[in-house]
Amino acid sequence: ADKYTHVVNDNFNALEEVVNTKGEMLDFGIGNGVHAEKAIEKGWNVRGYDVDCATTATLMERTGIEVKCGDFFKIDWGNKKFDLIYSNQVMEHLKDPVSYINHFDNILNENGCLFITVPNIHSTSSRIKFFLEKLKLRKHNIGKYYDSEHHIFYYTPVSLKNILEGNGYKVLLTRNCVKPKVEGSKLWLFISNKILERFYSTSTFVMIARKI
Repeated sequence: ADKYTHVVNDNFNALEEVVNTKGEMLDFGIGNGVHAEKAIEKGWNVRGYDVDCATTATLMERTGIEVKCGDFFKIDWGNKKFDLIYSNQVMEHLKDPVSYINHFDNILNENGCLFITVPNIHSTSSRIKFFLEKLKLRKHNIGKYYDSEHHIFYYTPVSLKNILEGNGYKVLLTRNCVKPKVEGSKLWLFISNKILERFYSTSTFVMIARKI
C-alpha cells in the first residue's frame, strides 16, 4: 500500500470523531484525488477545487469527480452549499489565508465544518532539529522543515485556532497528524493519538472547526 494511504485513513478517522453525518464535501486543493476518493468511499458527495486547470482536467477524466479550477473567489458552485470543506496541506501556501477562510463561510451550510491540516512550525520535532543544528550535530537538510520556497505562512495550533475563532468558527478537535509510512498498527495509532499527543507534537497537525 502507498505510504500516504495511512495518512488519508487517519485523517478520516479524526474527522469521524467529531463529524457524524455525511453530505456535500469540497476537497479544496484536491491534488491527485486520493483524499476525495476516500471521502466518496466513506459516503460523502465530493466536488473538488485546484488552481491548476490542466491537472484538474486529467483528474476529472480519471475519477469522474467534478473539479473546478482557476480563481477560487469567482467560482459559481450553483445553489448547493457544502457541509465540509477539506483542506489538506494547502493553507500554508496561500497568500491571504483569512480571505479564503471568510469565503468558506459563504459556501458552507449552517453548522458546516472545516477540516484543515498544516505543518506545525512549533512542533517538538522541528524544535529538536533546530536545537541539534545549533549544536552542529545535525548537518544535513538544514532548515528543511521551514520549506521556505513553498510555504508562505507558518502555523501553530494556537495561531490557527485564533484565526478560526476570530472569523466565526468553533474548534472541535486538534491533534497530531501521523507520519507517512506503509503500515501503521492499531497499537501504534493508539500510542500516537492518545499518549504521545500529550507530550510530543509531530511536524503537522489537523484542526477541525464548525461554522457558528
